[in-house]
Amino acid sequence: MIISLTESYLLEHYKVYSVDLQRGVIITQEADKWFGVWTRQEDGLYLYTGRFHK
Repeated sequence: MIISLTESYLLEHYKVYSVDLQRGVIITQEADKWFGVWTRQEDGLYLYTGRFHK
């Protein structure tokens, strides 16, 4: 499943851990020590590109 969201939706509805708008990356906290990586695409939407455990 491909998930793409707008920047404003991510910032309003997700628990945001880190934002680097210059590079086009938003990191959200999904669960205890799990984080999602969202990358801005050419159309301006952010594509869910993976997750990592910290």
